[in-house]
Amino acid sequence: MRADFADSFLILPDDAFFVKALAAGAELSDADAKAMGETYLEENSPISMENLLWGVARSGSKILVYAAAAEKFRKDEAVSGKLKEAAFAMPLCAIIAGAKLPQDAWTAYFGDGFVSAFRTQGAEIADFVSCRTDEARSDSDNLKTLAEKFGIEKCSLYALTEAKEAAFSVSFRMRAADGGAAIVWKKRASVLRGISDVRPAELLRAAAKKRMRAASAAFCAWAVCATFALLCVWQISLFFKQAEAESLQAEMDELLPHSKKIEKMSEQLAFLKTFSEDTLYNVWLLGVINKDRPSQVEFTRSAAKSASQITVSGKADSIDTVNKYADLLAANPLVKKVENVIPVSKSGSTQFTMTITFNKK
Repeated sequence: MRADFADSFLILPDDAFFVKALAAGAELSDADAKAMGETYLEENSPISMENLLWGVARSGSKILVYAAAAEKFRKDEAVSGKLKEAAFAMPLCAIIAGAKLPQDAWTAYFGDGFVSAFRTQGAEIADFVSCRTDEARSDSDNLKTLAEKFGIEKCSLYALTEAKEAAFSVSFRMRAADGGAAIVWKKRASVLRGISDVRPAELLRAAAKKRMRAASAAFCAWAVCATFALLCVWQISLFFKQAEAESLQAEMDELLPHSKKIEKMSEQLAFLKTFSEDTLYNVWLLGVINKDRPSQVEFTRSAAKSASQITVSGKADSIDTVNKYADLLAANPLVKKVENVIPVSKSGSTQFTMTITFNKK
């Protein structure tokens, strides 16, 4: 049996049980198989049902009924304690019977201090016998000889398929009469807790509750450990985050003087950006046309539309002064043309607008 199931599965000795194979039919339900076994024991057992540990196992079209006096196991404190805690409790024959035994043969096997054997007729169980290995009886010696020559090599629990069913792997070994190599083949067996477990319903419920409490306690212990581990991780994370924050603060303190210099340079850059290209063009072009400006002419507004064109507005003492100024500008070798000269006399003053286009360099 696998070590991880050793505490949850209790194998009871076959020799403590009365075992009987009953014809039932493969179509019989599990509940009906259990009821059939109970009816048989009520009619044939000298011990009352309240004082029996009993169950049934399916084997093809037959059921195997097994029963033992509960008093046998109450005296053994170790076994009695396990009966209150185990997930499954049954004799080994309940497992072997479900493994589809070899046809028309004796199948013998050793247990813990006992030896048992099934005899089949065709595929059906015909007989079962079991006895202690330390008994000095001829039938015991015969069974041991049978088990050594033709018997089950091992029977081990390999998986719990679900909460109410246990599955087994059983290896059969038949030794050749001439001493040749043994023939080994494996079978799968399964038992249902509801019909195969020998414990009464109230003891099954108590065992289930005890396992649930144990599982809950184990889960709580795991949860406490997991919470503690998470807290440790969180504390470590906080420590590293604090160290990282302190490191970042030190870097910021180191960079602060440099950041102030950068801030001042940014302010100077922003001031320089206020002098756009249009503004610079306007200043240069105004300087050119201002050289030829008579004293009677004043500029009130200017706008450079490009690097080679500017529009100016202003006022003069007369229209004639404005026209003469336009002629002077047109005569300047830097000037390509003067256009849109619009002088207007109003309230004793002449206002004008003109556009000067310069030769491109």
